[in-house]
Amino acid sequence: MSHVDAALLAPIVARFGEPAVWDGSREITERDRRLILRSNARERIHDVTFAILDGDELVVIRKPFFPPGAWRAPSGGIHVGESFEQGTLREAREETGLRIEITGYPLVCRSVFTYRGQRLPWTSHVVTARADGRALAPEDSEEIAGCRWMAIDELLGTVADVLRSEGGDLFTYRAEMHDRLFSELRAVGSAV
Repeated sequence: MSHVDAALLAPIVARFGEPAVWDGSREITERDRRLILRSNARERIHDVTFAILDGDELVVIRKPFFPPGAWRAPSGGIHVGESFEQGTLREAREETGLRIEITGYPLVCRSVFTYRGQRLPWTSHVVTARADGRALAPEDSEEIAGCRWMAIDELLGTVADVLRSEGGDLFTYRAEMHDRLFSELRAVGSAV
């Protein structure tokens, strides 16, 4: 059971409405299973993914183990005792160095990743945000190997191709999440 429950999410849902729901469930590799179990060891079965937008660009990150050309929207966990918004703002500072304001909660991804019959539930809460500037300076230099502004079309095009072809099942999940996010934003007429 996750501490990121309906009660913790109530303020963000009250502010932005219920998000669209996507099921990104899939079979995963042993490598991907180890990545998920590392988060589960910290009693985490969720992440908050934040699309920090500025016009037709967003902030993306790479971690040290990413294959060349792989980037994705930043994400992290909400700590026990934090509000959803506090955790999101903290993670944004840690991963990008930016101070952000949450502008929407368009998508939640409720998934079960399966490896040889082992079922690993995972929920990604996806928010949109704007930053108070464009200067990127990640605080967590061990976890973040790179951080940059990227055109949305590049993320959904050449970078998505890399994520799908070279990164494994969890990278494909992220590429599909990016697609779904921008599809949802376009459907409601957001400026993207």
